[in-house]
Amino acid sequence: MAHAPTGDPGTLSSQRPAPAGPSSDGEQGTQHGTTGPSGLLAARTAVGLVLGQLGAVTALAFYFGWVRTSAYLAYFGLDTSQVEFSTADYVLRSVGAAYWPLMWIGATVVLALTVHPHIRTALAGAGDRSALYLNAAVAVGLAMLGVAAAGLTDLWIFPSAVPVIPLLITAGLTLIAYSWALRSSPPTGGAAGALRAARAVALAGLIAGGLFWSWGSYAHTVGDRAAQRTMAELGNRTEVLIFSARSLGIAGPGVHVDAIGSDGSVYRFRYTGLRLLLRSGDTYFLLPKGWHRGDASVIVLPPSDEMRLEFFAPP
Repeated sequence: MAHAPTGDPGTLSSQRPAPAGPSSDGEQGTQHGTTGPSGLLAARTAVGLVLGQLGAVTALAFYFGWVRTSAYLAYFGLDTSQVEFSTADYVLRSVGAAYWPLMWIGATVVLALTVHPHIRTALAGAGDRSALYLNAAVAVGLAMLGVAAAGLTDLWIFPSAVPVIPLLITAGLTLIAYSWALRSSPPTGGAAGALRAARAVALAGLIAGGLFWSWGSYAHTVGDRAAQRTMAELGNRTEVLIFSARSLGIAGPGVHVDAIGSDGSVYRFRYTGLRLLLRSGDTYFLLPKGWHRGDASVIVLPPSDEMRLEFFAPP
């Protein structure tokens, strides 16, 4: 008489490998594949982050390009409302104003990340003296803010070429915030945690504002220096000859007008001694070759069928 196995049916069935059904394959594809719903969601998230960062960078580049261009034009008595620059024009003109600040910010972040572990280790080994060191750092930050306040009230005059005041504000606030962050963390819940979070947000906003102010001041300085360099090298800029059917009344140091042709000629006047400052759309902004700030004006030539322009490389 045959006897049936005496083992527990539940035990035997648990020892058998479960068949891999479509649902198992689908779960594995979702977890490990790149074409499942999770992979698509991650790709959309990454694309959204990249596009958001690009939008922020473009907006910053536009602003700093506008500040630089505004300072450049103001040196010659012009304004951004008088030129028709596109967003791309302002972004391209921000390169000089953004290159070095980005390099310095990157170097500062790398240095801070490198030094931070050593600072924490040193404070941990200092014992009770760590509070004294942190209080001293806060005092230094407050002193920086006091010097910046003196500059804002004209009690202390700083050179205009360097954005000393916003840099002092940014450095002082950063030192204070870092010193507070190194202290023992209070409970994150309740009123104490909310107060700490609000303080962190406020300090972060102030630091970002100071950094933005410093960068804007630097962009203004870059534009002003570029204008001064343009004036110093005016003789090496593109020379412009104007041929006109009528007298244009253009005058300035170094500008000459000659009557040319006969009564039947299309062009009767030729103007020389002009240098190209910039072009905006179909409008040309020219400077007399002997231009000096405050002594001569900028010549604006709108498009006209009665004029012909010729451009020559400097000798």
